[in-house]
Amino acid sequence: MAETNLQKNVSNSSQEDIIYIDEQSNSCLKCPICHRLFRDPIIAQCGHTFCRICISTTILCPYDQQILQTFVNNHIVAEQIDSLLVWCKYAFKKSQITGSDIKNERDENGCPVKIPFIKKKQHEDECIYRFVNCPNGCLLNNLRQKDIYNHLHICSNRQISQLNSTINTNNDQFQIFQEELLLKITQLDFLMNTCKQLTNTVASMRNEIDTLKINQEALCSRNDLLLSELMKTKQTSPIPTTIDEQESLRNHDSDDENELSTVILRCNGTFTGHSDTVWCLYALDDVLLSGSTDKTVKVWNLRETPYTNLATLHGHEEGVLSLTVKERTVFSGSVDKSIIVWNLNDYKQTTSFVAHTDPVCSLTQYDNYLYSSSNKCLKVWDIQTLELINEIQTDSRNGWLRILMQKDKCIYAGCRRVIKIFDAMTHQISFEFELPTNDSIYSLAHSDTLLFAGALSGTIYIWDIRANRCLETTCQHEATVHGLCILSADNLNKSNLISASSDQTIRVWSMDTFDQVQYDDRHEAEVTALHANVRHIMSGAADAKIKVN
Repeated sequence: MAETNLQKNVSNSSQEDIIYIDEQSNSCLKCPICHRLFRDPIIAQCGHTFCRICISTTILCPYDQQILQTFVNNHIVAEQIDSLLVWCKYAFKKSQITGSDIKNERDENGCPVKIPFIKKKQHEDECIYRFVNCPNGCLLNNLRQKDIYNHLHICSNRQISQLNSTINTNNDQFQIFQEELLLKITQLDFLMNTCKQLTNTVASMRNEIDTLKINQEALCSRNDLLLSELMKTKQTSPIPTTIDEQESLRNHDSDDENELSTVILRCNGTFTGHSDTVWCLYALDDVLLSGSTDKTVKVWNLRETPYTNLATLHGHEEGVLSLTVKERTVFSGSVDKSIIVWNLNDYKQTTSFVAHTDPVCSLTQYDNYLYSSSNKCLKVWDIQTLELINEIQTDSRNGWLRILMQKDKCIYAGCRRVIKIFDAMTHQISFEFELPTNDSIYSLAHSDTLLFAGALSGTIYIWDIRANRCLETTCQHEATVHGLCILSADNLNKSNLISASSDQTIRVWSMDTFDQVQYDDRHEAEVTALHANVRHIMSGAADAKIKVN
């Protein structure tokens, strides 16, 4: 009976492609004029509901014979219609009864989905049971979307279509390759012209360098000649006889000495051999050690000029950040978190071990202890057995301990906002110097009464150790101060502070007045390391060069 009612609804429905579920059909949802399901239902003034198009073509209400006038949309009826469950139009097939009469019948192979009337069109546009044309152009006209994939494998026009597609694809690829080839030829021409220009520029620069070398040699010869003439003049100058002449001569000699004393840094040579930034230096009397981002430690001869590279030590997997020496044993710390021990007599690696969970920033030693620093951590090792003696965790606010310095049985550790002082024997914090700012310390130096700290901001902080007071000074670089050292008193009993910075300069400061007395910018990149022995001041830079003063 249900199937009969359904077929009746299908055959009597004149609303194209809309097939309603018989169980939900209701006469109250049909227009009394057209006897079809309401389309855009309107309530007339008489209170009855009609289709909008029906009320516009009918004069009298079929119920009470009143003149029909539109009053208001019937949203309730419209929502009821939208919620009616309907069949997808691809659930039925059309069959001819007699003559021109066509009947819709339920297709067993059709779409089995029932959807709300309001979503019917959206579903049918995407329905996998919809009929589609074969992309190969065959004459099959009852092909459903869900069957297209299987059909393409047996389609009689498949080979011709694939061949055409392949030809079109090959033509497109050929066109792309041809355009890329033209582009590469254009780029090659540009590079060849650029290389020619660079070759000409290099040749010109070489000529200029040769000219500068000739001029430099001429200036040196002239300088030697002038110095020789000056010595002869001093030897042949008359001896002053009067008190006024003697006083005048003493004043003149004093002025000459003051002028010469301000020239602290005189470049004696340059080490070249590293291929990347030089981060650390350690100078002994006879050799200089240098560590670099190129993962090597180099040993340089300081006994005679020209300075030569004695050995290159390989073993670290990342850049070398720190160095310290105990007699003829070298310790190197690296970004790879390890410490390697080297024998300076034969330049061989003795041993290595992982020291921290972060890069080893700095190393120093005292008595039988080796000290290493990293992120918020200071470790103390037995320098003979390399066993861990103590591990000191610092406040997380202090961050990295970037620099260690040993002085008077104390270990100084520079970090953010503070300099921590550890007793070298008990390994406990004995004192702290607090910065007046939130700056980070990258370098340290110490005199009998003053403590110097180079910072990230370029400031050099100075403390009066006895008074525990940070002094106000004008010692300032334009970028991070990576190195500090103190040049011992000269013949005029004056000591000077040397500083190296990322602003590519090395500066000399009077320790009496804190005034700058010399400025050196011979490095062509950031100056990242500084060290001194009794005869030389060495500086390393990001240009991989080391200069000896």
